[in-house]
Amino acid sequence: MSKLFVFVAAFVVWTASSTVTYVAGCGGTLTAPPGGVVTSPNYPSNYGNSEYCNWLITAPTPSIIRLTFESFDTYHSSDYLLIYDGDSSGAAQMERLSGHPSSVSSITSTFNSIFLKWRTNSYGNIGGFKLYYTTLPDALHEVTAPPGGFLTSPNFPSNYDNNVHYDWLIIAPALSRIRLTFERFYTESNRDRLVILDGDNTRAKTLQSLHGLQSSVSPITSTFNTLFLRFISNGDRTYQGFNISYTSVELNYTSHSQVYLTTIGEWNFYKIPTSGPMTNANVRAACESAGLWNPCSDTGYGTCRHGRSDCVVFDGGSASCRTLNVISDRLCGNIEPQTCKPLDDTFVYSPGWQSDDSAFGVDYDTGHWGMTGADYTDKYALCVGHHEYLTTWDGWMFFKIRVLGRMSNANIQATCERLGMSFPCWYTGHDPCHSKSYWNSDCIMFDHAASADCETTKYLSNKMCGTTVDYNCPALNHTFVYYPSNSYSNGIRYGSSGTLAGSSYNDMYALCAAKQCQTSPCVHGTCAHLLDGYTCLCDEEGSGDYCDAVIDSCSSNPCMSGGTCIDEVGGYTCVCHPHTTGRNCETVLHIDKCYHFSNDSLSYKDASAVCNSMGGHLADIKDSGEQQLLASYIQLGHGVSAWTSTSTSVSSFGTCDCGDGTNRQTGAAPWMQKTADIDICLLLDSSVGYMATYQSCKEQHQYVCESNVTSCQPNVCQNGGICSSCFDNSTVFCTCPQGFIGTFCETVNQCDPNPCPFDWTCSLSQSGGIHCTVPDGIRASSLGFCSASSCGAGWSCVEDGPTGYTCIRG
Repeated sequence: MSKLFVFVAAFVVWTASSTVTYVAGCGGTLTAPPGGVVTSPNYPSNYGNSEYCNWLITAPTPSIIRLTFESFDTYHSSDYLLIYDGDSSGAAQMERLSGHPSSVSSITSTFNSIFLKWRTNSYGNIGGFKLYYTTLPDALHEVTAPPGGFLTSPNFPSNYDNNVHYDWLIIAPALSRIRLTFERFYTESNRDRLVILDGDNTRAKTLQSLHGLQSSVSPITSTFNTLFLRFISNGDRTYQGFNISYTSVELNYTSHSQVYLTTIGEWNFYKIPTSGPMTNANVRAACESAGLWNPCSDTGYGTCRHGRSDCVVFDGGSASCRTLNVISDRLCGNIEPQTCKPLDDTFVYSPGWQSDDSAFGVDYDTGHWGMTGADYTDKYALCVGHHEYLTTWDGWMFFKIRVLGRMSNANIQATCERLGMSFPCWYTGHDPCHSKSYWNSDCIMFDHAASADCETTKYLSNKMCGTTVDYNCPALNHTFVYYPSNSYSNGIRYGSSGTLAGSSYNDMYALCAAKQCQTSPCVHGTCAHLLDGYTCLCDEEGSGDYCDAVIDSCSSNPCMSGGTCIDEVGGYTCVCHPHTTGRNCETVLHIDKCYHFSNDSLSYKDASAVCNSMGGHLADIKDSGEQQLLASYIQLGHGVSAWTSTSTSVSSFGTCDCGDGTNRQTGAAPWMQKTADIDICLLLDSSVGYMATYQSCKEQHQYVCESNVTSCQPNVCQNGGICSSCFDNSTVFCTCPQGFIGTFCETVNQCDPNPCPFDWTCSLSQSGGIHCTVPDGIRASSLGFCSASSCGAGWSCVEDGPTGYTCIRG
């Protein structure tokens, strides 16, 4: 797969000459643009006691809001400002400000609203705060999959900048899905975040909100054919960012009634099983019975026009005028459909081609092009359809489906049901919106979220377009809804007030709804809705039609540094040795240093940048002892070569500046392999027993980062544990005192010191006690092991058969 790196930036500067709104009171609803100022009451004089103020700042979608502080001064802890990433205090809290910070970094919302909550106590007051709010405009960049590519934070693998806003929209073909695979993710925790939404705008469902150092992020797959990503950084620390690959996932889905082929423009192409002779009449009838349309043998577009009203028109590009040739070019990369296996035994509507009403067909097995349909039976008709996903609410996915014929209630119902879908009525059906004139029990019922509008189109318009004026929502253009009090449906025309009477319209769109995925048996995967059913997109641990065959997540040996892998539903867990930690046991504490062993491959320069962004540097090997130490940890993991740093004093390596812009090796330490005349970049090379070799700095290898160990601030270890941190406090180790275990020394270890007699093996039992394992030789000569002295005071002894006994407290 070719790699496509996409960089998009948007920068906004708020200037004093901008028109602003000054808010000196206590609370209110504000809009941006134009932007403005918010202050504590009475600012710049002292604020008052017992103040309780809320501000809601909103901006038009898809803009976001940035807060910039000029001053902040309050009594520590007792008087504070809370900032929420949304329209109420129920949203995620982004910041709690209190006290006398020397500066406050700018804060940016994820979407188009920010909620501020100001609280003071009943005594003492000082200066307060002043902040500016403004909007950042849409910074959207569209990419497509296929071909796929990479999305990276700006400057990757170097650090991204402060105060940036990036949006990406990834688009795949109509019946494909998009999969994201994370190769690296490191941002400032809680402040710089990447939000991934399951749709084409910020109103879609949030699939993931990521921030901080993520050692492992599971792949993310869209439910439909679009994904929206938004990256926001604030004005504090910056880190390396992220590198994400995106690809399209072809469903290759075959149902009992149709085979999806491809999508061209607005039309999805299918092969439909057809009974009887492959005549034009039978081909057309097969398409109509499936609720689909039929193309002609020519595309009908531009110079390829066929002049027929009974065939759809589509732009096939410059490859060919012939429909089957165009589809073959899409599917197989050539315009010879008889050589394209997916088109085997497919016939296209071709009126006037033969006097016996034969449709035009191709046969892959014989390479026959131009089969006369009257001579063949029970093959496939080429049909097209158009469906468009709108939104999801209350468990229902709403679609607009192209209808064949009059826009009557009966045709609306038949179109939806033919595709395995249900249909809504003009009213939502939820209390109190169930008047029999506008809703009946044939229709679905869905919650309209306490909206004052009972009408389905108005609620959907508000959800998709931010307005209850449904004719101002382009997504609903020419969409018709089942209307119980009439025989015909009611429709919406974009930009035109009033409703359309279905009795006067043909070949428009029906509003349908589907709920199949709520009950689909995708055991280890994501359910994706299709025209007449669903398919399962398996997670990494699942396989099979229903993702019910579990893949051993430990088969790839993901645990490093000698960690033990435990396969689990949904992934795996690494049980790390003492003084190793991380999702894959990739970070090791050794005396006064920490080592981080990567699981990705980079050039020497990029690897060095990653280590620096983590608050460390490439591991610095000064002698054979350090070389053997690192080699032992690598061998306990994946057995790969890894970049390290040279010593800070390279003279011991016998290097020289040779005058031609390169460094060459003239000698080597005893733990180094001699290699002449190559760049001075040091690799622990698995091919020579992890001796260090000089290799081209442009090669990509895994790498080892090093960091000094410092004391934690604050100490997060419990029960007197000693806390050590490294890599800019992103990794913490607790050295526990005797009698305690756990990541933070939080668990009492009854086996330390060992209470079992004769130093028999002690283990913690599930009942909360201890189990003493009796050696084999003693088991054979004794049937019971409990005595008054078997357990200490306050413990009861319970026989465990021939294996030993258990001590239980009490």
